[in-house]
Amino acid sequence: MNNGNKKDKMSTEAANTPSNDELLAPYETMPTFGLLDDIHKKRLAKFLLYNHLHGITAPTKQDFLDYSANREPAGMLIRLRETMNILYPGHPTVSTALQAAITEKTIAYDKAHRKPRKKAERKPAKFRSPVTEWPVQWQKVWAQLRNGHRPSGRKAFSESLLESMQDVISEYVWTLKTAGVPVVIDTAGVRILEQTKKDRAPSAEEAAYMNQGCRARTLQTATTRLRQFGKELGISPQILADLSKHINKLESDAAAESPLKFGRYEQVPSYKDIYRIACQLLKDSSTATHRKTKNKLRNQAAVIALWLFMPLRITDGLLRWGDDITYDANIGSYKINVATNKTGQSIRAPLHPKLDRFFDALIFDEVSPEVGTGWLNQQRQRLIQGKAPVFHDFLGKMYDKKRFSKVWREHFGTGAHIARTMAHTELGKRGAEGVAMAMALCAQRDIKTRLAYQADALRDTLFKQSQSLMDQLVAKTLSSPDEDEDTETDK
Repeated sequence: MNNGNKKDKMSTEAANTPSNDELLAPYETMPTFGLLDDIHKKRLAKFLLYNHLHGITAPTKQDFLDYSANREPAGMLIRLRETMNILYPGHPTVSTALQAAITEKTIAYDKAHRKPRKKAERKPAKFRSPVTEWPVQWQKVWAQLRNGHRPSGRKAFSESLLESMQDVISEYVWTLKTAGVPVVIDTAGVRILEQTKKDRAPSAEEAAYMNQGCRARTLQTATTRLRQFGKELGISPQILADLSKHINKLESDAAAESPLKFGRYEQVPSYKDIYRIACQLLKDSSTATHRKTKNKLRNQAAVIALWLFMPLRITDGLLRWGDDITYDANIGSYKINVATNKTGQSIRAPLHPKLDRFFDALIFDEVSPEVGTGWLNQQRQRLIQGKAPVFHDFLGKMYDKKRFSKVWREHFGTGAHIARTMAHTELGKRGAEGVAMAMALCAQRDIKTRLAYQADALRDTLFKQSQSLMDQLVAKTLSSPDEDEDTETDK
């Protein structure tokens, strides 16, 4: 009798369960429904049945996770997203809730099933000795420097400077050991290093550029790093003074060489062409079919556009919503507020309106702009409150700092630093005032310039003036909105 009741109950449930045709019937009048093939319709019907049985009308991230709970990878949801994107292109539910569920399942699966990636160790370069082969006292001092402590009691060296210093010291130790002389820091050792570099340098006919491998600026940097390390080692003041004299001589020699960056600068397109490329990338992102490609193009467009107007150092490009990029609803403008990594100076200014479309696109992500400004404002506020990364991969992970220069190199043949050279060159045409403004715009504080001794208030004023002048300069070279209709995407 119990078996009979069970069968009756199952029969009743089966009778109350709508068929696939019944589930899909309300969607058949949609223009996009005809684009679905039989497999897409089967996936959609399965999801609609789940919603029907669980009383779900507006699925959330958790609903999608529960729906795919018995499937560990995110493949089931990814295939559903493919179907939903055909039926509802750019719909917030697909781009926000469903994508959030896919991301969560993907990360969880990776943690559970994939071995953690080991941090790649730097391969030992040619003509360099590893730290373990340095003199014992050098190793001790180096360990202190790596831990942020300088025996001299001064401010800790930056990570990038320490990397440069390690390369120089490793080559210096290798050179002196190969030459069979004591490993000590003095001008004699520096000259041996310089001569060795010159001997290894390619001939004038083979060199890619003048003095390749032994440029005066390269030698000056190497000697400076050795002097900095020697000071922490406590070498004699006389040797430090001799090294300073040698650095000054190399400084004079370097002044006669044309900086490599200026050679690259001559090959970089105009402001107008760079902006057009950024606009084209943004336009291409709206028609790309693969999610990774769409995300890549959006971010590349924004990186190029931002550096065009605001030539940041690459480390300062690790921006987060809320901390570094905000939105002032009163003036309808995005604003930047960054404490520069190298100098600690603040960059605070409204961003040019021509950057709005790029930041808006990053916020819309996969969502169609047709949902309107109301959704844009809400999502922008969510990102600001969540301190989300501004530039990120398709899973939401912040871009590595090297990515910014990689983007510029891919499109212009040189890193993002060239934007700073462009700013200095263009603003410098306005004389001493333009140079001062370029220094402020790029948050540079060279002890050889008078800006190093100016008050913070004056420096802030110069920055605001320089940003305004830079905005005018770049915008002036860009076509009017009417002329850009075919290239720029509508906001």
